[in-house]
Amino acid sequence: YRQGVTRWCPTVTTNEPALIREVLGKIALAVRKKALRRVQCIHTEANWLSAEEGFRGAHVARYMCDPTLEEFEAWQSAAQGLIGYVSLAPERDGALDFIRYLRGRGVLVALAHHNAPYETILAAADAGARLSTHLFNGCVMGTVFANTNRAAGRVVARNGANIDVPVGQQCCGALHVHAGMMGAARVLARQNIDAFERCGDDAILT
Repeated sequence: YRQGVTRWCPTVTTNEPALIREVLGKIALAVRKKALRRVQCIHTEANWLSAEEGFRGAHVARYMCDPTLEEFEAWQSAAQGLIGYVSLAPERDGALDFIRYLRGRGVLVALAHHNAPYETILAAADAGARLSTHLFNGCVMGTVFANTNRAAGRVVARNGANIDVPVGQQCCGALHVHAGMMGAARVLARQNIDAFERCGDDAILT
């Protein structure tokens, strides 16, 4: 948060597979022509997520499916090899083998929009998943989907990290932005930044 955005990952979300391939191709072309700069890789947070209500978020259920190597390779071909970050639900059929395949291809795998039990989350981590998209997502996550937050915390702890909630951390201000209360949102954002600076932790997970 001190340096700003240094690299970014254009993200393709759930849709018709043909449209996904088209969009991937357009992003790749824009990167090659330097119309898009500082791109780390392309991120797909698309059709390999949970179709369950509440867990899929705003993603469209009818496009959800189990991951296949053939579909990934079709997407990667359209993207000219630029897909480097894939979000998926680890409880989908074939997901663990798929994670191992992506890891072997040098693609970072993240868990996202899933309803996997703790044991499946651990199996996914052992298979090669290293990231979590929307970790501890949203103010109400701990209340509405408390099991998800607890499972995420246990995975973080299993990898040797401690979770510390800094004194003074509070609402990020997103609700105030939606309500048009920009002044209040800035105050809250500043208070959170100050809390993060005081705590001295190595990383911030959101």
